[in-house]
Amino acid sequence: MNKGTMPDGSMIPPLRLEVSDATKNAIDAVKAAGGNVTCVYRTGLTLRHHVKPYLRDVAPADPQPPATKLLNMEKMKEKG
Repeated sequence: MNKGTMPDGSMIPPLRLEVSDATKNAIDAVKAAGGNVTCVYRTGLTLRHHVKPYLRDVAPADPQPPATKLLNMEKMKEKG
């Protein structure tokens, strides 16, 4: 079996993850498999819309993370 194919020969789509936090090893593993990891801040309202977009006609605006979480997100971006 080649990397990137299923046993039946069909292609495996690349992993595209949106996370609020991840370890360096997890990010490296996803990138090694051909995927990518994006750091995203979501509130309860934006997460609900992301999971069930059919419940609202208009998407809520993406919020800016509070200062306490902003530092954590910057560290996350430095990981990869």
